[in-house]
Amino acid sequence: MSERPNLPHDVVEALKEGRRLDAISLLRTTRNIGLAEAKGLVDAYDDPNGKPSSMPERPNLPIEVIEALKAGRRLDAISLLQSARKIGLAEAKSFVDAYGNPNGNPSVVKAVLVVIAVGWALISAVDSLGSLLVLVRSAQYRPGTFVVSRLLVTHLSGGRNPSKEHWELRGLVEGREERLSDPALVGAWIQRRSHERELRRRFPPGTEVKVLYNPEASDTLYQNRALRVLPFVDDLVADQSARVGHWLVFGLSPLLVIWFVLAGGGSRRK
Repeated sequence: MSERPNLPHDVVEALKEGRRLDAISLLRTTRNIGLAEAKGLVDAYDDPNGKPSSMPERPNLPIEVIEALKAGRRLDAISLLQSARKIGLAEAKSFVDAYGNPNGNPSVVKAVLVVIAVGWALISAVDSLGSLLVLVRSAQYRPGTFVVSRLLVTHLSGGRNPSKEHWELRGLVEGREERLSDPALVGAWIQRRSHERELRRRFPPGTEVKVLYNPEASDTLYQNRALRVLPFVDDLVADQSARVGHWLVFGLSPLLVIWFVLAGGGSRRK
């Protein structure tokens, strides 16, 4: 078995108290060695066989540094620690980071999680934006009949996978050329395994589709949904509110969860 390195008494006492980062700093000062060498000696003392045994602990920082961190003045805390301990910027920053999170600096992970959550919320909000626009003008929608003239299908992947198709019906409502496109139509009338041939069989020219019509609404597509012509439902407000509620649960909740976790972590450090 390997022998434990002979460390100064104050370094050993710091390790016994769980102040591993303080021990490394003391050893660097006492032996005038670099950070990597001091860390290696401390690791070897923890476990002579080469496996560090102690979990990372919060470093023991001067009270004025802790107060600066509690006040959210991280840069001031680093500067104060540099002055108090006579250490460099990188080492002071590592101590401050370790105090905030003894298991390592999670700033990059946090940033990635936030970006993913925000991106998901924005992407999934497109459909809800369309529903909000419908809700604002819900009183202007009236029952109507959409008479199919043709079916347009675009294979987004270049293949024949129905899950990657954009399709829309072109036809007439009240004598006006309109389009009807809503992914919910596929779920309601056509099984997911359907393909273009089945769609054309289901909606041949002349097919009459019961719809809700608002000629003043936007013709912009939202997640392949046309807002001017909607599939008929008995309660438009309830239907569109359910779409918004779905986004609040499945689109916005990941962002809220991450926010609460980060906020909780920040409050625990105070």
